[in-house]
Amino acid sequence: MIKKENGVDINKVCIITPYHMEPPSPRILREADALKEIGLEVNILYPPRGLNIHKRNIYIRNEFTKLINRYDKFIVYDLLTLFYLSLVIKKYNIKTKTIYEVIDDFPHYYSYKVLKRLIGKNILAFFLEKTEAFLIKHFTSFVLVNSSYLYNRLSKYTSNIDTLFYTSPFEGKDFFNNPDYPPAFVYIGAFTPEKGSNEIINLAITHPNIPFYVIGSSSPCNIKPKNLTIYPRYPIDKLFSILKKISKKYFIFGLSLIQNLNKSYAVQEANKDIDYLALGIPIVGNKRRTTYEKIQLGAGLLIDNLSIDMLFLRDIKLRLSAKAKEIYNLHYSYNRFKKVLSYAISCK
Repeated sequence: MIKKENGVDINKVCIITPYHMEPPSPRILREADALKEIGLEVNILYPPRGLNIHKRNIYIRNEFTKLINRYDKFIVYDLLTLFYLSLVIKKYNIKTKTIYEVIDDFPHYYSYKVLKRLIGKNILAFFLEKTEAFLIKHFTSFVLVNSSYLYNRLSKYTSNIDTLFYTSPFEGKDFFNNPDYPPAFVYIGAFTPEKGSNEIINLAITHPNIPFYVIGSSSPCNIKPKNLTIYPRYPIDKLFSILKKISKKYFIFGLSLIQNLNKSYAVQEANKDIDYLALGIPIVGNKRRTTYEKIQLGAGLLIDNLSIDMLFLRDIKLRLSAKAKEIYNLHYSYNRFKKVLSYAISCK
C-alpha cells in the first residue's frame, strides 16, 4: 500500500496492454513484480490472441469499463489504446487514475506501419503527435517513457513525467560470460529484416567458423548458413537456460542491428541491448542512436569496424563485459525501476 498525494491509500493497480501475453512481455512482468513488492495488488488486462488491432482495443475498452471502480490506478500501454479509452476516462472522470506508459514513438511507429515509405506517413505522424499531446493533457495523471528522446519530446505537454527504462529479468542471475572461451554471436528478439536479420545472415556467411544463435520469432529465411541456429521465442526462464548453455562453451557477443526505418526504431531503447548488458554480454551493433551510445561508453563494438581477431582477445572481452555490467547497474537496475514506478503511482 502506498499513498497518493491527497493521502488516499492505493491498493490495486491494473496494467492494460493491447499486446498478447503469450509468452508474457518481460517489461510488463517486471512492472507487475515491482508493484507487488511495494504492497499493491496487480492485474494485467490484455486481449485474446487472434484479434486485429481494432477488435483488441474494443475488447480492452469493454473490459476497462467493468473495472473502473475496482482499481485505484490504471497503467495504459500504447497510444491507440489510450485513444480508445479516452471517452470512458472522460465519462467517469478518472483522469487521476490513468498513467500513460510510452514504449515507442507511437506517432511515427504507427504512421510507418500503416503507410511504410509513402509520403503521407509524415502527415499521419503529425496528426498523431497532436492527438497524443491532447490525450496526455486531458486524460492522464502521469506519463512514463522508456527513453531520453521520448522524455524530451513529451515533457512539453506535462510536468508529470519520468523515464522508466526497461530493466532486465536477467539481473542478478547466475551467469558468467567467460573470456577464456571462443566467441559466439547471439541475437534475441524478432528476427526480421527491420531488426537486422539480413545483416546477421550475411555476417554468419562471412564468418562460417563462428556460431550464431537467434532466439525469437523469425521471418522465413531464404538462406540459412550452417553455423546459424534459430530457436523460437521462449518465456524468460527458457531463454535464460539457452543463454547459459551457450555460455558453457562460448564467450557471447550480443547482436543489435535494428534498422533506422522510422523515427521510433531510430531513437528507442532496445530491450535486447539492456538484457545483454545485465549479463555482461558486449553488444555488437550499428550506429542506431541508443545502441551506439552504449558502444561509445565501452560496452560493445561497432559492426562497421569489427575485427574478428578482436573477438578472440581475452583482455578485450574482459573489459567489454565489465563495462556492460557497469552501465546496466548505473542506468537500468531494478531498484531504479521500482523507485520511478512507485513515484508515478503515488502522483495525483
